[in-house]
Amino acid sequence: MPSPVSPTTRDQALSVVTEPVAPELAEVERRLETLIPEQIGGLVPIIYKHVLQAGGKRLRPMLTLLSCSAAGGDPAAAVDLAVAVEVLHLSSLIHDDVIDQAAERRGQPSVRQRWGNRASILVGDFLVAEVFRRLADDLGRQSLTVLAQSVVDMCQAELTETDSGPTEEEYFCNIRGKTAALMAAACEIGAMAVANDETTRVLRQYGEKLGLAFQIVDDLLDLYGDPGALGKPVLQDLREGHWTLPVIQALREADATQKASLLELLRAAPGDDEAARAAAELTAELGGRAYAREYAARLAAEACEALEQLAPLPAVESLRKLASYVLTRHH
Repeated sequence: MPSPVSPTTRDQALSVVTEPVAPELAEVERRLETLIPEQIGGLVPIIYKHVLQAGGKRLRPMLTLLSCSAAGGDPAAAVDLAVAVEVLHLSSLIHDDVIDQAAERRGQPSVRQRWGNRASILVGDFLVAEVFRRLADDLGRQSLTVLAQSVVDMCQAELTETDSGPTEEEYFCNIRGKTAALMAAACEIGAMAVANDETTRVLRQYGEKLGLAFQIVDDLLDLYGDPGALGKPVLQDLREGHWTLPVIQALREADATQKASLLELLRAAPGDDEAARAAAELTAELGGRAYAREYAARLAAEACEALEQLAPLPAVESLRKLASYVLTRHH
């Protein structure tokens, strides 16, 4: 994995990535801001505004716009698709915080912390329904099918997640549904309106590989990241009894004594912050951190290899740069 870079450098790198679709991404942001008007009343616009104003990199709409352009299309035609992808993502974040009982999201109180689980679930559901109701005419049946399947994949991943003791295969099955499915769908729908099946397949493959790398980096940040930069507490996975790729690898490589020590710390971690920190440190000592970094880098490289089948357009180069960005992000 590349060396850490400063926040300023990372922001500049992302600006370079978005350059081919900058006007369209700005239009996505404008449409997101007006998607749920205050006239609806009740908690829906209040909660939606709370989530939207928390910010975010808008990686998923970025993928939709760049994929459309990389496939030879006009990214302006994919703006509604990009809006739909981001609203589905925001809905999933609201639901995730209920599942994880999270108190913070991007440095501010989570929706469930401020308004409770009931409002969180209902508003998350409202946003999903609103995406499909408002944008159905523009999205087209094929795109709607792809997006709907990504929601199914995310839900199935949450339902089948193994807390402690997952295999590497089970881990990847989970993150493929939880994270990579929507990123793959974001790329696919951006391309499918303007490209042949093979180009669409290539961009979907890129999105899935990128999504897997993204989630591995996310799991590393949970173990070793800066909570100030992340905008949320670290070591949450260990506190909730979830063992991610670094831990799975550390347990696989440990000798009997090391494995017993790590297992003891992992089992204590849900109720003991010191045990969680010690488990993360031992995981790194046993090579789990380095293994996960290398795995993420390999997936990002495979994502970029897929792009070699496409014409050398500026958006294709941006997708390559985005893969590098994902590996170096700190939040």
